[in-house]
Amino acid sequence: MTPDRLPPHSPEAEQGLLGCCLLDRHAAAEILDAIPGAAFYDLRHRLVYDHIRGLSEHQIEPGVVVVCQSLIEAGKIDEAGGLTYVSSLQDSTPSAASWQYFADIVREKWDLRRVIKLSGKASSDAHEPEIEALSVIEGLDSGLTEIVSQRATGSEIRPIADLARAAIDSWDAQCQGIAGGIMTGFPDFDTVTQC
Repeated sequence: MTPDRLPPHSPEAEQGLLGCCLLDRHAAAEILDAIPGAAFYDLRHRLVYDHIRGLSEHQIEPGVVVVCQSLIEAGKIDEAGGLTYVSSLQDSTPSAASWQYFADIVREKWDLRRVIKLSGKASSDAHEPEIEALSVIEGLDSGLTEIVSQRATGSEIRPIADLARAAIDSWDAQCQGIAGGIMTGFPDFDTVTQC
């Protein structure tokens, strides 16, 4: 890539996707399942998205005020573009219903950046005097297979421990003081069957 060319990205789509997260918690949950933080080219956007993810993992709705407060408490609000910029992200989209449109663009640009990086590494490796062609080909194949498989699943590969922890935290949050099932009138039995 020549120095005067930026890698593929869409600031508008990234802003729109973050706006969808800030407008609707259900859209945010779908987006967090579909798009990894690494898909954001703009580091400000990646930082905001990481805070949205962190809040969501703690069962906190990621509205604009809460996200701004999280960034302020972490001392990262300036890195995220400032209070005014972060607050304006929710105005980047007319409705959270358009999240899939923005997500498709953000993912497409991320995939193109990964292909460029992978190709550059293969080109660099191929110029090494001691490298074997098969090694370069296998590296390309492995990298492309990872990109294709992530596109097929629609999400990043995450460690099972993280997924299990998130599921348990979600279940615990839902069960805080809430009885599960139908009350039978038998106190000992009801205690056992509550969340």
